[in-house]
Amino acid sequence: MTDEPKTEPGTVEPGVNPADLTSRRKAHGESLASARRRYDPPPEESQRSRALGMAFKVGVDLVAGLLVGGFLGWYLDSWLGTKPILFLLFIALGAAAGIRSIFRQAYRMNREAGGGPNETAGGAGGT
Repeated sequence: MTDEPKTEPGTVEPGVNPADLTSRRKAHGESLASARRRYDPPPEESQRSRALGMAFKVGVDLVAGLLVGGFLGWYLDSWLGTKPILFLLFIALGAAAGIRSIFRQAYRMNREAGGGPNETAGGAGGT
């Protein structure tokens, strides 16, 4: 006869001691936590990256508005022969579009942070 444990059909005998499984699970959890600490950015770094991205977007929006407005004004001035008038007009319109985009982004950020429309610095609505 053999010393192997007898199992009935449909049952599974663990090949490893349950205490050993517990220690392996604990070691794996510690390894996973260590990897998360190493590779996940800290929250303040993530917020700093988000703020830097927003600042970059604000700058790009303003410059893009000025460039597109300036190009359209220059092209129309060249085509119609009205040299500085349309260029200056479209530069102003491009600047206004860029500033409007910046205000929309600021409003969206304020709303995502939980503030209402009346909590902005220049918000209308009295208390």
